[in-house]
Amino acid sequence: MIKYGELGDVEYAKADYDLAISIDSTFAAAYNCRGLLKNVKLMDTDGAKADYDLAISLDPNLSEAFYNRGTLKHKELGDMLGALSDYDRAIRLAPNLAAAYFLRGTLKRDALDDIQGAERDLKHALALDPHVANER
Repeated sequence: MIKYGELGDVEYAKADYDLAISIDSTFAAAYNCRGLLKNVKLMDTDGAKADYDLAISLDPNLSEAFYNRGTLKHKELGDMLGALSDYDRAIRLAPNLAAAYFLRGTLKRDALDDIQGAERDLKHALALDPHVANER
């Protein structure tokens, strides 16, 4: 994560995630992180989704994987109901995950025409983290 986050070396970071997974094929967090890297930096949506799916199958309590997969479905794949389901699960697992409330709120507002639900989620997101809108 340091190689990617602080050094910006995407290929080296991916190689490290690949190595971690080859050492422990049940390391759910490594699949989740590699999925994020594939989605955000390598533009490999299919690979990212496969990694998120595997992370979730290995650890069904990994809220970050549900959030990341929800974001992929929402922003890249156009699967709004799937995204909603993943955001719901991420929030159940991590009730203080402001970003999940924020994106679920924007999804409800923009794609599902649920203005009241959107308003509740967006207000809750901002109460948890007043800067969440700036990060999205």
